[in-house]
Amino acid sequence: MMNMQAGIPKAQLMAGDAMNRALTRMAHEMMEQLMPLENVVLVGIRRRGVPLAQRLSDIIEKYEHVRIPVGEVDIAMYRDDRDPAQLNVEVQEKHLPVDVTGKVVVLVDDVHSYTRVMLQELYASEQNIDILFAGSSHCYRSVDPAAVSEAMGVKAFNAGTSQQLPDGAYFMLREAAKTNTIRQMYLEMFYTTLLEEKSSNVPAAAYIITDFAKESREKYEYLWNMGGLAALLDNAVPARHNNISPGVIGETWRAKLSGAAYEPGSYEYVTYGDEAYRGDGFVYCLPTTGPETDFTPIAQIDAQKPISDFSLEYIVKIADFCRENGIELVLFTAPLPDAYTSQLPNYQSYVDYMTALGESLGFDYWDFCLSRDLSELGYENYMDAHHLNGAGAEVFTAELLRVMQASHEPDFDKNEFFWPQYAQKLQHTPDHTAG
Repeated sequence: MMNMQAGIPKAQLMAGDAMNRALTRMAHEMMEQLMPLENVVLVGIRRRGVPLAQRLSDIIEKYEHVRIPVGEVDIAMYRDDRDPAQLNVEVQEKHLPVDVTGKVVVLVDDVHSYTRVMLQELYASEQNIDILFAGSSHCYRSVDPAAVSEAMGVKAFNAGTSQQLPDGAYFMLREAAKTNTIRQMYLEMFYTTLLEEKSSNVPAAAYIITDFAKESREKYEYLWNMGGLAALLDNAVPARHNNISPGVIGETWRAKLSGAAYEPGSYEYVTYGDEAYRGDGFVYCLPTTGPETDFTPIAQIDAQKPISDFSLEYIVKIADFCRENGIELVLFTAPLPDAYTSQLPNYQSYVDYMTALGESLGFDYWDFCLSRDLSELGYENYMDAHHLNGAGAEVFTAELLRVMQASHEPDFDKNEFFWPQYAQKLQHTPDHTAG
């Protein structure tokens, strides 16, 4: 039975016997493949990977009478959806009980993968999804699909993933459309994702999707277009694309701990101390910013070429797919703090380009950095220099819904909701981060 607290599904934990069986299977595979065991070191990734590594060591000692040393490492500064320079975290010192030079090092994690759970929920939502959101972490941290579903009376789903580029959004759209009659797609456009010249510049953006996607022609097409034969090999041997130093075996035993912990509605294993997965692709974050936060932009915009040819190619593909399948397409940018956007002198060039592109391809572009009605946002609504936190997502989703609902009225005028120029917005309705 699923307990509910404040409307949020509580986790259904894997039963003790099931967990023990999974760990025992894992330990036996290690005993078979990693002999001699005296040359093996287990390194648990904080937090939950550490006790799992210790339990694996216990099981192996029971059967082989060899105690494998267990170390631990903190990877908080290396999460792919957060800017390390702008994280406010205390990284604990790694602890390695022995010198690992020449050793076989096995990293043990507990599958903190939002994408894995999101994709499982997407595949379980056959003929159920009406409105699809896609984009990078600015999508899955900014848009609460449950609020959209309730307000619109249909099923909304957030298919955003970390660092998702336009080719990833194209894949997610086609994957969702296989088994759902998508009526509307809202594609989040954080400007830096559109600066990449090719998908292979950010291979992790593809692997974080394909590692958990179902086998299909579209999946292999996505991988081939991203990285050719090397990407297909990486898909066959996931350990190839883990971030591991040469000479260290980093077989991460993530898929081994599936079981009930990954049934839809069970999110204990994808919940950090400062954020929580809340279903249908949405991640609610608690951290806030302040005047001391460094809002220096992570990239600038070329006024002559605001987006790359690669990004344009896949936006056109998305627009064509939507047109051919009767899907209404809207591109949007979630709000950024004015303390950040005001340091982008060519931001208006980006807005003008995206607006003109939408007009030429038959879709609308909404840039909420130019919203007339989000001046209430402040430091307490952002988790870092350019991501909304959970409180900010609630404010933004409400405003997004207001525009979505108005856009289907015959007298919809976008200028009632957005300033034509960012300079006007900054002058008349700046948010509380503006200097």
